[in-house]
Amino acid sequence: MTSSALPFVGRQAELREVRQLLHRLARGRGGALVILGEAGVGKTRLLAEARVLAGRAHVVVAGTVALPLATRLPRDVIGELLEALRSAGRLRSARLPAGTAAFRALAGRLAQCAAEGPLCLIVDDAHWADRATIDLLHYGVARLVDVPVGWLLAARPGGAAARLGHDLVSRGLARGCELHPFSVAETTRLLDAHLRREDRGGLGSMLHQRTGGNPLLLTEVIRAGLATGQRSLMDDLERVVPGSVRDWLAARLAVLPDGDADVLAWLALLPEPVQLGWLTSLAQPVPESQLRASLTRLTAERIVADGADGVRFRHALIRDAATGRLSSGEHRRRCAAALDVVDQAPAWARASLLEAAGRDGEAAACYLHLADEALNRGGGRDAERLYQRAETLARQAGQAATRLDATGGRVLAMLQDGRKEQAVFLADQLRPDLAPVRGLTFLTQYALALYDHASDLDAAERALGLAAGPIAHATGRPLAEALLARAFVLTMAGRSADAVPDAERAVQVARELHDPALEIRALNRLGLAIGQAVAAHAGMDILRQAFSLAEAAGLATEAALACLNLSYFATICCAAEAMRDWATRGLAVPGLSANLEAILRSNAGDALMALGDLNGALAYHVSARAVAGAVGPPAENRVAVSHALVLTLRGDLVQARRTLAPLKFVPGSMDDSRALDVLAFTDEEDGKLAAALAGYRSAAGVQDNPNSAWSLAGVARTGSQLGELTTAATAAEQLGRLAERWPAAGWLSVASEGWLALADAKRERAAELFTAAAATSSEAFERARLTVAAGLAIGDRRQIERGYDAYARMGAALAAQRTRAAAWQSGVRLRAVPLLREPLTRRELEVALLVAAGKTNAEIASELFVSNRTVEHHVEHIIAKLGYRSRVDIAAQVAAGRLPAADPSGRHNPEHDDDALHPQRR
Repeated sequence: MTSSALPFVGRQAELREVRQLLHRLARGRGGALVILGEAGVGKTRLLAEARVLAGRAHVVVAGTVALPLATRLPRDVIGELLEALRSAGRLRSARLPAGTAAFRALAGRLAQCAAEGPLCLIVDDAHWADRATIDLLHYGVARLVDVPVGWLLAARPGGAAARLGHDLVSRGLARGCELHPFSVAETTRLLDAHLRREDRGGLGSMLHQRTGGNPLLLTEVIRAGLATGQRSLMDDLERVVPGSVRDWLAARLAVLPDGDADVLAWLALLPEPVQLGWLTSLAQPVPESQLRASLTRLTAERIVADGADGVRFRHALIRDAATGRLSSGEHRRRCAAALDVVDQAPAWARASLLEAAGRDGEAAACYLHLADEALNRGGGRDAERLYQRAETLARQAGQAATRLDATGGRVLAMLQDGRKEQAVFLADQLRPDLAPVRGLTFLTQYALALYDHASDLDAAERALGLAAGPIAHATGRPLAEALLARAFVLTMAGRSADAVPDAERAVQVARELHDPALEIRALNRLGLAIGQAVAAHAGMDILRQAFSLAEAAGLATEAALACLNLSYFATICCAAEAMRDWATRGLAVPGLSANLEAILRSNAGDALMALGDLNGALAYHVSARAVAGAVGPPAENRVAVSHALVLTLRGDLVQARRTLAPLKFVPGSMDDSRALDVLAFTDEEDGKLAAALAGYRSAAGVQDNPNSAWSLAGVARTGSQLGELTTAATAAEQLGRLAERWPAAGWLSVASEGWLALADAKRERAAELFTAAAATSSEAFERARLTVAAGLAIGDRRQIERGYDAYARMGAALAAQRTRAAAWQSGVRLRAVPLLREPLTRRELEVALLVAAGKTNAEIASELFVSNRTVEHHVEHIIAKLGYRSRVDIAAQVAAGRLPAADPSGRHNPEHDDDALHPQRR
């Protein structure tokens, strides 16, 4: 389970600075790198990596550490560096003359050493160095810029060493970098060094929150947690306080007045940020001036941070260490007193205080509320632990209703966390204990969770089947909620017409209850069902009403859901720009759940895909998968289908197939239909027309699904090319009948007639139909396809060129190559138009997107079938080219739906010819 030799995590930008310094030394030039960062942030570990890199570059290294002595020895650091060089055989004597002569002597001796080969001089903890040492370092760096002597200086922010660094950097004599705490992703990678990946669970985020990402504290907590040998590693790491942290706190408090320890004890119990007024009330009769003085001292000792909004502990570990100094009785007494002061605080602030004070019933209610919030945010694992705590406390307090609600919440949390079998087992145990109303509420939520988080449509329908009896006798809100759940599940099962009556009745019940929030949710469900079963425009009218009401009422979730459904129907109505606008409008709604955000991001990507911005679409889809990954595999699988589609449009067929291969959906569901359609499209682009036709026919079989229009168009197109004209004609007729319901079926029907005409050798007629369909299509790729088809049908060079140029502009490499080949066979020679030149090569773009999806270098290497070292080089090049600091910046840009813009100058970089996008070479 553990690893004694830990790999170096993160710090890629800083390592790049070290490599640049070593490269400068190899060219015979000197330089310096100043590394600043708080205690434990990893300066010493970075210097250790620098030593390794210098050794590989055949650079002689001499290093020392400044010590925090009460009486600092003058020039001791310089003396140790010179002694190290003497031991290495580079110097005869390490002694320097006194006074100012030492400066020239130092420069001369180092220059003499460097004549035999480059040197790298490392000074760690330079903030402890004396003034004379600082002056000598300053002089050495400034005087030896033309000699291969490199300096690596590490110090904490502030003080003479930091000022030296700033001066050197501002004068261009050194480069500077400041180490920051680890991100959640880096914390997780450090954790992976200790644990098998499958054991990790949600530890990364919890540890990051607990330690603030400080690498030293992270390592201490992980080692202390693993040393306990307990089964529940999550609980161990959340509660454990390493002895080193307790000793550190005891040492700090030992030099402070006794009253400061009492103030610290109150701070450890109160919710952050702690207000001065709370302390004044609790620490009586200590005057406010004395409290302020205590806070000043605690801040100076880096125990707490006193900000504008109140006082916070620098790390949760320090808070826990301070809490552990109290006896159990004293801790309980203080918690009871603190509750009276923070009586208006939110549930998260009061829950632990209530539990510690022995008020189990109230604590259970608080934890239940917190668990519900965590579940809504998509934190299944966190929610389950909170529900479990509420369940235990409710049992101790004898509150049966709260206990049953907590158990039901655990079922939902398990489903969200991807543990369906455990959830179903617990649900079967729970149901007999539930009264009719509570049972109906649970079955309603359970059915939705089975679909949302387990993609088990059959199980969701069975759960609602169990609810049929209670629904018949229910009234009020429980009835409306159950009807809405059934309407949604029926819609997702492709039975929208059956869902409409339930949604209409739910709207009526909500209005009778005068419940605006419930009414808006019912309108959202009704709009979705009507849009699919009756007509897209009719559904959009209802959804616009839902959005207006939600916006006016400040109901963020319902407003975002309306935007989601409106963006979905906009593309069916041939309005790609409206689809993009509704999706981005939904993303701007504050407080989105991860599930909603993921689907909105995916829809925004679909809109950009339709508009011909394949790079922007790719960025949105990758960021959607990263967000959905926090919800669970079912959510990620849904958005992965769109990701695969944009990959296919770009011509990345291998990657598209890898994306689609592991996806599994309930046969006959809308999700399954869409995945089959995208796989069929990938087969068609790959020239596998028979497989494509079979896939399109399967995808078109789902009733009341607007996506079936595109599948029917695929049947008509591939069937015509394969000579299966009866099959193609039947699909075209079906499209014609669907045009009134779903406008996109109109131009798809016209295009299908064109393919049939072409198969019948009616070239002029085919060209007319293709041109007409292209004029009304809202999809850039399809417009290009139809324009090329029209040109090839009648030998119109201008149309072929127009379609080819459109492919090239959007970066559809394979389609551009296919067009070029077809034009050549038709006697039309197209000019060579390179695809969009991007600052990243094609492979670098793949790596950047996988980095943004949270993949480690090892995972990226496995997915792309390359070595870890190759991936590391790609990541370094990406960061350097785009001017980023770290992998976090890559993820942030992709999360915002942005990728590097194409180079409008078309400048050619021959260094990357192997990866560049040239259609004629694919």
